[in-house]
Amino acid sequence: MFEDLFSKAGLSLDRLRMLCEVAEAGGISRAAPGDPTRQSQISRQLKELEDFFETELTRRRGKGMELTEAGEDLARHARETLLGLQDFRLRWTDRPQMFSIGAGDSLLEWLVVPNIAGVGLNATFRLRNLRTRAIVSSLQDLSLDFGLIRKNSERSPLKYHPLGTLEYALYCPKAIYNKCGKTDLLQVLQTAPLALLDSDGDFMRDFNAWIQKNRALLSVKLACDSLPKALCALKTGRYAAVLPTIAAHELPSSEYAKVALPSKIGSRVICLAWNPRTLRLRSLAPKVADFLTEKLRF
Repeated sequence: MFEDLFSKAGLSLDRLRMLCEVAEAGGISRAAPGDPTRQSQISRQLKELEDFFETELTRRRGKGMELTEAGEDLARHARETLLGLQDFRLRWTDRPQMFSIGAGDSLLEWLVVPNIAGVGLNATFRLRNLRTRAIVSSLQDLSLDFGLIRKNSERSPLKYHPLGTLEYALYCPKAIYNKCGKTDLLQVLQTAPLALLDSDGDFMRDFNAWIQKNRALLSVKLACDSLPKALCALKTGRYAAVLPTIAAHELPSSEYAKVALPSKIGSRVICLAWNPRTLRLRSLAPKVADFLTEKLRF
């Protein structure tokens, strides 16, 4: 069995692991930034794999090297093999298995972190702050175990389970809110000093389109590169902020007023996503999927 595969030297788990690292990093130089010696070692190991498989696995792009289509294909096979071997070792030595979860920083901070304690399984988690496209790609190539993404981001062969509908609202310190006079949304947005997300994502595109349609002039005093930073600004008592309603547990109603945004602005179904191959390769993954589906529902 496998006589052809082992008829010549050059194939090893270490070389396959290196190939996976290069695939995940996006190139040799990114896999070993600022380390020419390590980059040379990686190039040599990849060349040895090329000689073994008699197939070009890398190509030059600009000043660097990237994987060819064949290299990416081999990396996917290698990752499955290594995941299966790692799962076998951890399972039969009764060691905790690490599972990675990818999501945007606001979902990680306000949904994932508060709810994944007490898993009750021999498992630990690694959290990765990723955008939707990166989550989908990483799930497809098995470099990520689970991800939280919008329902309209579904891609084959991934599987999905809806967790809830993400909605947004304007939160305002009561002292500022009471000075705004009228309490309708547009009035508060134009009167209160805002800490607003500075992003080109789907939510901000919807929000800005609605603002322009209503010809509103916002009082943006602080542009933030993340929603958790906007929350920090809100908590100083000097700003209002537009935030997902899952952050409300940090904002007592006695201190902050809440004004709902129209449901069409930013409202979207959030799903837990995974690759069916992950559940086949990792013995504990089906139970972890069930745990996350239950605990992250909102």
